Amino acid sequence: MGMACSILFFSHRILRCPAKPSLPNWFRIPVSNPVKPQCFSRLGWILNSSHCLANCSNISLSKLISTWISKKSSPPDYAKDNHIHETLAPTYLFHFLRTGDPDCWAFIANLIAECDSKRASKALLAQLHSCRGGGWLTAGGGVKHHAYADDARARTWDFFSRLLADAQTKLQLHREAWDKFRKQDQTDKEAVKQVEEKMKRTLHLVDGVAMQLFFASGAFDEKSNKDKVALTWTQLYRFWNEAAPLFNALVTEPHPHTAHQIVQNLYHLLPCSPAEVFLLATKSIRNSAKEARFQYESLAVGDVVKFIQRAFADHRDIFKSEAGKESECFTALLEVLDLFVEAGWPEARQLTHRLEEIYR
Repeated sequence: MGMACSILFFSHRILRCPAKPSLPNWFRIPVSNPVKPQCFSRLGWILNSSHCLANCSNISLSKLISTWISKKSSPPDYAKDNHIHETLAPTYLFHFLRTGDPDCWAFIANLIAECDSKRASKALLAQLHSCRGGGWLTAGGGVKHHAYADDARARTWDFFSRLLADAQTKLQLHREAWDKFRKQDQTDKEAVKQVEEKMKRTLHLVDGVAMQLFFASGAFDEKSNKDKVALTWTQLYRFWNEAAPLFNALVTEPHPHTAHQIVQNLYHLLPCSPAEVFLLATKSIRNSAKEARFQYESLAVGDVVKFIQRAFADHRDIFKSEAGKESECFTALLEVLDLFVEAGWPEARQLTHRLEEIYR
């Protein structure tokens, strides 16, 4: 253990050597808590040391790690509940994000392919937070082209997109299996339990993507009035363009918690593309209302009303008809208001009295 600690210490010193420019401060790899070394496995020290060494030379990180662990077993052969995947995942992922190493991506791709398993879901969920916390989704000023930052950010969005796509596909399959068990009055409790656990893991990943987008965009800081450096308009507009495909996928998720985060986030992003953002938000609201009774959530009505009020105040033109054809945004607005009026919310009923403002 002492030798591993020494390797880590000196590798961090090597990382600062003048032979290689220092990495931008938003390129950070999460390191297991060094304050409690007794909880830090020997493999953990070695992996973090190898990561630093690989960034200072042409050493192949995947080959270096493979050499160290080959005498025991390759990562996929470890037990399903073995913590090694949580230890390996950030090392492989963040080296891939920096360099595009295909061998490192292969390891992450294997985890994504089994994202409904215990070992993979736990490892991947942590990386969503680390990517957002390290600034990987918003790297680069957005004015001048920065090849290193732009390439790393593009790989990060690709990681989010691929994980979301696989997680949603598996979640849908597990929901269908669970519905089938319920209709057949399934008595095999173990089979039902396994499906429920897989459904829960994939749901956490889908919701995790929505959550990290909520924090990365600055929506949380705006909502909580936190004194933090916000994204510039250029960065926010770029964020919207890069996140739009994920929002298009996320609005199909009916879980109220996910829908709630999407509405709050799209409120923040509304100025970027008013009509498109408004339609996405209303689609999320209607899907969740249909499948999960979102319109009866007390937290939902406040954010939905606030969202509509902002659209009324700042982007009224999106509701006006053109060439005698009713606006798509206006149609979606009426459908959402009907949902909340029928659910008995007086705030929604009050909004219906403001519809005439659109034509002023």
